[in-house]
Amino acid sequence: MPKTVVFACGDGNFGFDHLTWVAWGRARAVALGSGYLNHCRPYCTAGHFTRYPAVLIATGSQRCPNGQRAYLTVTYAFIGRSPFPPRASGTFHPRQNFRCGKGGAALR
Repeated sequence: MPKTVVFACGDGNFGFDHLTWVAWGRARAVALGSGYLNHCRPYCTAGHFTRYPAVLIATGSQRCPNGQRAYLTVTYAFIGRSPFPPRASGTFHPRQNFRCGKGGAALR
């Protein structure tokens, strides 16, 4: 069970950590934790991170090349205030696939 899930893997500026998972290994796994986001003002290396309480839900199943099973999709929701403006992509598309394989970071 991962303690951290990074959604912006290229720069690590958006993800979730301090995760506590419930019912891991079933058709759906749920975690409570902390979302973090670098607001990149005035630019990302000089920006600062803000934390937000969040819940993650992992669903779907895939078999990785090494034979291990892994969750495919992670959906997130912020508890209370969201870091994203109402029309931002993070508001409309609060999920990401984590595929196995070369360059992929499966959730297992």
